[in-house]
Amino acid sequence: MQFLALLLIHFLHQSQASVQFRDFREIVIIPANQNELLVRQQQLLNADSAGIKDRQIKISVCSDAGKCDWRSDSNIKAIKEFTVVLLGKDGGMKQTWHRLVTTREIFGVIDAMPMRKSEMRKPKD
Repeated sequence: MQFLALLLIHFLHQSQASVQFRDFREIVIIPANQNELLVRQQQLLNADSAGIKDRQIKISVCSDAGKCDWRSDSNIKAIKEFTVVLLGKDGGMKQTWHRLVTTREIFGVIDAMPMRKSEMRKPKD
């Protein structure tokens, strides 16, 4: 029984050690030759720069999903349509949209995350 407990503790420690948290969330836009949608999506995001900053979001554009550095899901490399991807601080994919998305929708997903809820409870410097 002790062996199983030690094995479980070791496994949990290893799985936590393999997740490397970043100090930012990331929105990746994959335009898929839809440059007009890319421009409109960037305008939507830039319109609420305070909310983007408050939630520690980095915005990236990946013109070729197959060449992006995806930690979480290799299926995303096959994307051939306009897509917006939200990555968490753990680098994991949290949400994808295949259309223009408002900051209100994005912030709703982020603000429901346990890590974000914890951040909101902390006093700001």
